[in-house]
Amino acid sequence: MKRIIILLFFLFLIIQPSGALTLEGGVTYTVETARAAAFDGVATKIDMSPYKEYLKDLYTLTNQSCIERGIYYLDASYGEPRRLGGFYTFGILTTYAIVYKREPYHTYYYSRNGTLLRIDIITKKTQKYPIKEAAYTPTGELKAVIFHVSDQEGYSFDRDGKFLGHWIGDYRYTEKGRKIPWSKRKSLN
Repeated sequence: MKRIIILLFFLFLIIQPSGALTLEGGVTYTVETARAAAFDGVATKIDMSPYKEYLKDLYTLTNQSCIERGIYYLDASYGEPRRLGGFYTFGILTTYAIVYKREPYHTYYYSRNGTLLRIDIITKKTQKYPIKEAAYTPTGELKAVIFHVSDQEGYSFDRDGKFLGHWIGDYRYTEKGRKIPWSKRKSLN
């Protein structure tokens, strides 16, 4: 009996629970634990008055032209220093993102015509994982939360906590492990 208990104990240590990830610090996340951690302390509505100047991208044509030419880092000669990223559907730039040098914890997403679609705010000002990223609409309503467990992996949830996907690199998966379509992204890093 004692041997069976010891054997079961070692098997438990060796076999990871299904759908879990163990990080370097020994932290394991499942969809449920990632959801709880993601929403802890996240505001469901924010005041948009500090973001009024971002409702329309003043450099729409410049930003899109640079992205399409593969230029993702713009210095002060292009206006305010910033990083850019483009999202493509069937080879067409549909959405683009901007991270300003003075605001490295905010990402602004714009439509093709330069209208703000959402703001992503990283709630933890550190490079250590895990990191929470809350997405807000132009009216300040919480849209989604992404819980980054590493630079290549994370969990995403809608504002009600519904699981949207577990992404690894450029791929996103359902709770059952089925790969789901994902827009191709070109640099922001």
